[in-house]
Amino acid sequence: MECSWQMILTDIGDKLRRFEEQYIRLPGIDDPESRNNFERQLYDSALRVDHMMALSQRTFDDTRSNPSSDFFNPYKAAVSSKDNEESDEAFWLIF
Repeated sequence: MECSWQMILTDIGDKLRRFEEQYIRLPGIDDPESRNNFERQLYDSALRVDHMMALSQRTFDDTRSNPSSDFFNPYKAAVSSKDNEESDEAFWLIF
């Protein structure tokens, strides 16, 4: 069964509330709009990690790593950089 993004956001919100109840209030997300934005940022970050994990299982040709190429893709270039043990370049491309 596939989860919808609304269900995942609800789960994130529930976990944040439980964390605040058990440990400490998180500053900066008191108002509903700020809390909603933070929850969406967490969701987006998780998607990006999943996407990078999927890309890391593949190999790409050099045009994906060449910024002058019409086929340049910073995420694919980051995977290639990581594979070539160029961690600083990989992080910079993702950042």
